[in-house]
Amino acid sequence: MHTGPGRPPTCDEKKYEQRNVVERLVGRLKERKRVATRYEKKASHYKAMLQWAFIGEYLKR
Repeated sequence: MHTGPGRPPTCDEKKYEQRNVVERLVGRLKERKRVATRYEKKASHYKAMLQWAFIGEYLKR
């Protein structure tokens, strides 16, 4: 976020760091075709696929 000409950007570095972590996780989840394309039509099934994807990412770390 830029405040104006000649002024340094103002941002909360802790929030920015957390946002970066979330964005990287979402990027990794979207590498899974079923999650990225929302292959599942029912919301409950899509939620289950997201949960499986999260579990897979958790176990990889």
